[in-house]
Amino acid sequence: MTPTIDNVTDSKGPVLQGGITFDRNVTVTGKASPNQKVRLRDGTNKLHEPTANGSGVWTQVVSGLTVKGYSLTALALYGDGPESTPPRTFTVAQAVTPTITNVTDSKGPVVQGGITFDRNVTVTGTASPNQKVRLRDGTNALHEPTANGSGVWTQVVSGLAVKGYSLTALALYGDGPGSTPPRTFTVAQAGAPSIDNVIDSKGPVLQGGITFDRNVTVTGTASPNQKVRLRDGTNALHEPTANGSGVWTQVVSGLAVKGYSLTALALYGDGPGSTPPRTFTVAQAVTPTITNVTDSKGPVANGGITSDRTVTITGTASPNQKVRLLDGSTALHEPTANGSGVWTQVVTSLSVATHSFKAKALYGAGAESAVRTLTVIALLNDFTDFTNSQWNGWTNIHKSWGALTTEAGNSYWRNSGGQLYIGEHVGLKKLFKFKKGKTYEISFAWKSGTPMLPYVPMNLRLLADDVMIQDFRTKSPTDWVAFSALYTYNPVVEADVLIRITNWHSYSYYCTVPVNLDNLRVREL
Repeated sequence: MTPTIDNVTDSKGPVLQGGITFDRNVTVTGKASPNQKVRLRDGTNKLHEPTANGSGVWTQVVSGLTVKGYSLTALALYGDGPESTPPRTFTVAQAVTPTITNVTDSKGPVVQGGITFDRNVTVTGTASPNQKVRLRDGTNALHEPTANGSGVWTQVVSGLAVKGYSLTALALYGDGPGSTPPRTFTVAQAGAPSIDNVIDSKGPVLQGGITFDRNVTVTGTASPNQKVRLRDGTNALHEPTANGSGVWTQVVSGLAVKGYSLTALALYGDGPGSTPPRTFTVAQAVTPTITNVTDSKGPVANGGITSDRTVTITGTASPNQKVRLLDGSTALHEPTANGSGVWTQVVTSLSVATHSFKAKALYGAGAESAVRTLTVIALLNDFTDFTNSQWNGWTNIHKSWGALTTEAGNSYWRNSGGQLYIGEHVGLKKLFKFKKGKTYEISFAWKSGTPMLPYVPMNLRLLADDVMIQDFRTKSPTDWVAFSALYTYNPVVEADVLIRITNWHSYSYYCTVPVNLDNLRVREL
């Protein structure tokens, strides 16, 4: 009987004709004439001489195999020595430890320890050619792909959950080595990006607000370590990457004077976009102006004068923007222009001095208005009560006919005019600087002196530069009487004004009648 080789078996099972084993020991079985020997050879190399049993079956363990191809035949050691054909071939191979070389999602490779937002990935690796591996997540078996003739295997893994994965490939051949280290990645839920802030050199720019800067910093959130595409409308601007905390920041430069509508488009997952758009307008900064200064009387001209301590200042600026109102270098207020670009500010407690107002923009480059000046002056309020013998600039009209006297602690001026002197030359006078167009009140208290007959009439005259202000004729009062009159100064040529207070009578012998004056006041209204 011609011998046969029917099976080659390793630890995994039968080794196919022309197949591969990773074992160093195999069991070869065949047939021959019962109770006869065969010579098992590899090519011409004798290996063993097994004996067929009574059923004609022989078995031989072949040990110490090397990594190479084998071509086994069984040569009968009986009869004419026929030999099995064809040779039984197989290869003893070195078991390749599997690897996982790539994990790829719809966006491309997922790096070791990286993140994907897909629910399906493709895993690629290497193994011994034409051999199977068991792809596992931890200890959980997923698939058993087979490497191609080049030793490359590929497996689509679907239905991934939002969690971390730790993949290994376990060889289903040889001693079953596994890939190391595990290939890890995380399946994450794609978070929609947001735009949280737009900041210029002055601070946050509100939603729908205005900036005068050409550069702003935009910040927002996204899935950690993922990119977003920052867009103005459909125009791509930048592609910032969120940090590990999911925060991204981007400086946007070279802005034009126009409206902007920013969105952040996720470059991960299904690519959700931020909503609503973050809008703002880049505006041209308007240089502030001061257009009016008004007091209680009306407008105060630039470089003009006011006696008020409170004025209202009006000006222009960029709409809805603040200006800093300064007096010299002293900051006063920070009014806000209305939607039409007009601002108004009441300024109180002004000192008697010259004031230089300007408005500095608290936006853009901080442009300043031209300086607007005015001078606050004190109203004339000249009061004389002759206390401590102080004349306060008043003098006798005629020589020394008039002197100060004190009765019951009250000081006042008394006429001491001589006999037969025309009374109009008896009284007091003082020079004043009046303002053209202004009205002044002249007031005083007066009474007749003693001796004086109560029925004697009396004339009291108030004059300004020899112009009669008021002529008051009455019986001479024996107690103090208040007197006042108004005078508006409208000269052809401005000059100092002489105020005179005199007593007079048409009969010369009455000129010696004494008159007393006190509490003289000249006051600008």
